[in-house]
Amino acid sequence: MFLEPKNTLKQEYLSCTKAIKNAKGSYVYFDLTNPKNRIETFSTEKIELLQLELKKFGLLPIFHGDDCLPLSHKVGEVRHAAIERVKQEIQLAAKFKAPLVTHGGQMHITVNLNTESETCLRHLVSSLGELSKYALSQETELWIENLSDYRSFPFSNSFSSYHDILVVLESVPDIQVLYDVGHSNVNQGYSSEFFTKYSTRIRAISLSDNNGRIDSHSKIGQGTVDFKTLFEDINTTKWNGLTIFETRGCSLEEDIRTLKNFDCQRN
Repeated sequence: MFLEPKNTLKQEYLSCTKAIKNAKGSYVYFDLTNPKNRIETFSTEKIELLQLELKKFGLLPIFHGDDCLPLSHKVGEVRHAAIERVKQEIQLAAKFKAPLVTHGGQMHITVNLNTESETCLRHLVSSLGELSKYALSQETELWIENLSDYRSFPFSNSFSSYHDILVVLESVPDIQVLYDVGHSNVNQGYSSEFFTKYSTRIRAISLSDNNGRIDSHSKIGQGTVDFKTLFEDINTTKWNGLTIFETRGCSLEEDIRTLKNFDCQRN
């Protein structure tokens, strides 16, 4: 059931050991962007220790990959280096029988935002096609998280607009989604059409609030995210994936309580 404690998770930027100690519910987030969690730090001894700790506390890990890897980069050598790095992240996640969350990365636009964005999108589709097949060969899942849609010159995020998301999902059938509702609210807004159409491929949703301009990770109800419609779509589709809270300055229990109160007020 949506919002059952076992299906909820607080995303915190901790070392793996601290993340396990702080975990509540059935899941724990291993954030590979944390310097203490870089791939190079995972020795055989560390992996075995973490596996024992996970088993001891009955926890299932979710690996959050480096969100700066340029999978859509215009320079082939740079893009291929990023692909190889993500393959290393997939190998690590597979040792824990866990999914890996990847990202589109950033785009550097030099002339025309629309034209170059489409070129980068084609590169991203190619990269994700290769990586999703590799994840299957490692017997794990690859999830992709949408980023905030900062469409500005000369830097922008790939896999941030709904156009990008729809193209990727139609082109790469083996990839799944971590739908960040806060990110989608930046310069766009929540999309009921997207959620209802692709609900079976949305493995998790990440919740926070913002004012529609900056991804501030505010508490739920302190911004402009359309949680009312989100709840309606969750009920309509009977979606029952993982709910990740990425708010700052409040606990998981407070997040759940706020969202349940929000739902009660809606009804």
